Amino acid sequence: MKKPTLFDVINHINEKSDTRDDDLVSFDQFMMNRAYSMRLDTIMFANEMNVLTSLSNSSNKDFVDDMVYDFYYSMVPKGRVFAKWAKSSKDESVLINAIMNKYKVNRQMAVSYTQLIDDNESALLIRGEGGKQ
Repeated sequence: MKKPTLFDVINHINEKSDTRDDDLVSFDQFMMNRAYSMRLDTIMFANEMNVLTSLSNSSNKDFVDDMVYDFYYSMVPKGRVFAKWAKSSKDESVLINAIMNKYKVNRQMAVSYTQLIDDNESALLIRGEGGKQ
C-alpha cells in the first residue's frame, strides 16, 4: 500500500472515516495547518495549532502529530469541502521581477514596493516603460 498523501489525510479528517490508519497520522504539520488555514470555517483551528505546535518540544514529534490529527479530526466539521490554495498571480511575479530589475533591490524589498505603487505605475513597470524614480 502506498503512503497516504497530505490530501488523503485531509479527506480522511473531512469525511470522518471510522477507521484510523496510523499511516494517516504521519504528515507534515505545517502543510496540514496551511491547508486548513485556506478555509474560512477552519482558519481559527489552524491558528491554534500553529501556536500550540510551535510551543511543543521536537523530541515529542509523534505525540504532537497524534495531537494535531486528533484535534482536526474532532473539530473540523464533516463534509467534502475543498478550498483553493492561495497562489501568487503571474502578473504579481512579473511585477516583482520588474521592480527588482528597475530599482536593483532584492525580492523581499520588491514585494514591499508593490504595496507602495499604484496600478498605473505597475502597468508601466510590467511593460518596461519604467516608473517614478
